[in-house]
Amino acid sequence: SEATPENGKKDTKFSLVKTAKFPAGAFTGTIDLLGVVKASKAANLSAEEGGKILKFNKSKGEYVKAGETILELDNLLLKSNMDAAKANYDLAEVNFQKLERVYKENASSELAYLQAKYQRDAAKANYDLMKSRYDKTFIKAPFAGYFDDKFAEEGEVVAPGQAVLSLVSSSEVKVVIGVPENYVADIKQGEKVKVRFKDLNGAEFTSKISYIGKTINASNRTFPVEVVLP
Repeated sequence: SEATPENGKKDTKFSLVKTAKFPAGAFTGTIDLLGVVKASKAANLSAEEGGKILKFNKSKGEYVKAGETILELDNLLLKSNMDAAKANYDLAEVNFQKLERVYKENASSELAYLQAKYQRDAAKANYDLMKSRYDKTFIKAPFAGYFDDKFAEEGEVVAPGQAVLSLVSSSEVKVVIGVPENYVADIKQGEKVKVRFKDLNGAEFTSKISYIGKTINASNRTFPVEVVLP
């Protein structure tokens, strides 16, 4: 039984409580999401001029410098047309130069001078057109990278605009992540993130969010987010 003092009231027991002050600070939350590694630069290269594929100058998987020719189309006919157009242009230029000197000496009519100038300009335009078409029979790398795949073989005829090969750059890669819609308001472009590669013994890289998509994926309710790795 509890002891009762002379005044008739029971003793009250108190617990000892200590208080402490914690400094104010920002709270950082984290979420773990899976992503897919992709090349930052990737392109399907198309034939601007139709024709038969003459040869591939590079093999699949081979590194290609920017400006190097990967594929050539059969261009014998275009080469002949270009050479003929160049000869006509050269002749028209010579005739114009001669007539221009005569015209400046007031020994020729203005009409003859203008006709020679027109013929020269028309010949040049035709040559430029033929050369442009000829140049388009060589498919060159717009950037340095690897010849990743080809969609046609030597001897096949391709149409203008038809994709014939793919090129990817390995100088820079990005991680594409699908972020659930309920987290989109919590992330911002430029924020730091950590990317961990499980298959590379847990290798970890720190980078920043480079892109946040504005359209939701209706199938899984996520927004695309990209992180470029150095």
